[in-house]
Amino acid sequence: MIHIDNIEVMNFKGAFRGMRNPLESWRQNDSKFVICDYNMLEDYVSDFLNETYEEFNSFEEDKQDQMFDELFDNSIIGTDDMFVNAVLLGNKDLSLAQKLILGGTDHSKFMRQIFVSMDINAPLYWWKELDQYRIGCTTNSESTMHKLATTPIRRCCFSFQEHLSEDASIIANLEFLRLKYLETNNKMYWQALVERLPSSWNQMRTWTANYQVLRNIYFSRKNHKLSEWITFTKMIEALPYGKELITITKEK
Repeated sequence: MIHIDNIEVMNFKGAFRGMRNPLESWRQNDSKFVICDYNMLEDYVSDFLNETYEEFNSFEEDKQDQMFDELFDNSIIGTDDMFVNAVLLGNKDLSLAQKLILGGTDHSKFMRQIFVSMDINAPLYWWKELDQYRIGCTTNSESTMHKLATTPIRRCCFSFQEHLSEDASIIANLEFLRLKYLETNNKMYWQALVERLPSSWNQMRTWTANYQVLRNIYFSRKNHKLSEWITFTKMIEALPYGKELITITKEK
């Protein structure tokens, strides 16, 4: 089981400006970065499509709607109560970005400057695998030290994949140790509780990374046996310009 919330994407503007530094080709930048009322975003997207594609109005209505929906969904990188933060990537910028990405990690350093933050609630056995991707990542987790004994231990605290009979006994044993610790304040029970905590225990962490790390994760884990990885890689695909930047591959 894995739940992902509060996804934020940041610094597209800085990353794409820096992408053009090596050849000093800033004048070719054709993307737009806007902060506006959510209802106004439709107007920005429509105007951008008309500016970018001279023949846009001559397209079939279904094609226009498809292009609008794809750009609108891709563009939103953050929202608050009043405004939406949006990125409209132009053809020249996107073409250069994809060329650099397909050229390898040495050429696509700008991807390391597109930052992503999210809250992930997942079992310890999954966190152990994600921890292999340490470069460019930071986590801030719920505290086992301070909070493990403060709330009842129930089945919802775990990611047991199947309803096995021993699940109930594991949970009962852990809850017994928790209650004994609260009753006696004897650290022996707390130590035993920590030692017996299974890897299926769910923990929430706020995790930050970047698009380059997510690209590495995606191609390493997209066909993994754990269902948590399937959910995570589908989330990567759905990120702003995820398919255009993170999951893109060379055409065969």
